[in-house]
Amino acid sequence: RSQKHVNGLVADTLLFFALEIYGKDDFTFPVSREEIGNLIGTTKETVSRVLNEFDKDGLISMKGKQVKILDRGKLKTISQKG
Repeated sequence: RSQKHVNGLVADTLLFFALEIYGKDDFTFPVSREEIGNLIGTTKETVSRVLNEFDKDGLISMKGKQVKILDRGKLKTISQKG
């Protein structure tokens, strides 16, 4: 398992879906928060907390499973720094 902090792993996940899967900054999450948690080795509650933080900080906009990345640069920084 990666030694990255959870925020970095969630940022990785968001960027992966945006860049690799959908090729755009707004998309519908194809997986649940629980599945993301399983993927990155944490709980769905932690995933939800991080997504809410990102939303509150203006990095993303989330409504249910709809995600829009508002600050890709900052997400990349979080992803790289872990």
